[in-house]
Amino acid sequence: MTAVQDFCPDCGMANGATERDKVGSPPRRHSLGLPDRLGNEKEAQESIVYQGRMLMINLWGIIGFAVIIILMYSLLLVLPETRRIATAGILFGCFIIGIAYLSVYATSYTVTSERVIQRKGLFSRRVSEVEVLDIRNVQVRQGIIQRLFGIGNVGISTAGQSGIEIVFAGIRDPQFVADLVREQRKRRSL
Repeated sequence: MTAVQDFCPDCGMANGATERDKVGSPPRRHSLGLPDRLGNEKEAQESIVYQGRMLMINLWGIIGFAVIIILMYSLLLVLPETRRIATAGILFGCFIIGIAYLSVYATSYTVTSERVIQRKGLFSRRVSEVEVLDIRNVQVRQGIIQRLFGIGNVGISTAGQSGIEIVFAGIRDPQFVADLVREQRKRRSL
């Protein structure tokens, strides 16, 4: 079987890299030499339409909690008998922020001309993939805080599964991404 190419054959960029590699923003399109299910390279090349990550602001509750813990335990540093407890509390708050950062860093979302892909995990990897032709429902969800910051979640479901199969959580401009998915579905069904 042929492995997925590491670099785009047309522009030489690394697989998944973009000209404007801003997190959560739509990248410049370029094609990827991706193998089909039998391992043969596709003649009509698949192109990346969107690539992004969850934004840190989506974890505002967890990060706010960690900052409060750090501030509270920082007050205990004044007393010599509570310095060990204070240090442990501050390290715990920093640990929570580090875990939040790693969860954002270890999750990526991609919409191509043929598939919707969600990759999760830093050490062990979980990849969920849906063919654009199989998509039956695209949902956009935004809580009040998410609406204030212009972020939200895009849920994608297929006819083969009950419920939402892939969720792009905490992305910028979720309606734009949902419209991109719908547009790709419409193009592939013609």
